[in-house]
Amino acid sequence: MKTPIVASVQVIGEWKLRITWENQTHSEIDLAEMVREDPALDSLRSPASFRKARVGLWGHSVCWGKSIDIGADTLWTLAHEQSGNSMPADAFNAWLERNRISLSDAAKILGLSRRMIIYYHMGHRPIPRIVALACRGYESTLQEKAA
Repeated sequence: MKTPIVASVQVIGEWKLRITWENQTHSEIDLAEMVREDPALDSLRSPASFRKARVGLWGHSVCWGKSIDIGADTLWTLAHEQSGNSMPADAFNAWLERNRISLSDAAKILGLSRRMIIYYHMGHRPIPRIVALACRGYESTLQEKAA
């Protein structure tokens, strides 16, 4: 997957951004939880400060001044998670733990490369809905066998 590039950013509400990507698609992202929970983003709790969002250098982030930026990969992942088009990394990791599955075994079970599983595990790539469905299907099969 090519690294997403931010073409433009617009503040559309309290802690909400509308991002236009290099491919001219758009995403609306709610950063309220991130701003609330990450101490590094404390200064963005002020609506006036948050409204200063701008595209970072070469479109690789959205930034606020010189000290705060959120990478395009992180924003892309959040956009997919919030749209319901992907599985959050913490849900994927919970699936691994709940079923006692190693990264290598997950690659075999899901028919993916170990590298892609690591990307999903680390939250570096959006986890497609089809993978989320496969994870649910795997658990359903285990539950049926146990019954």
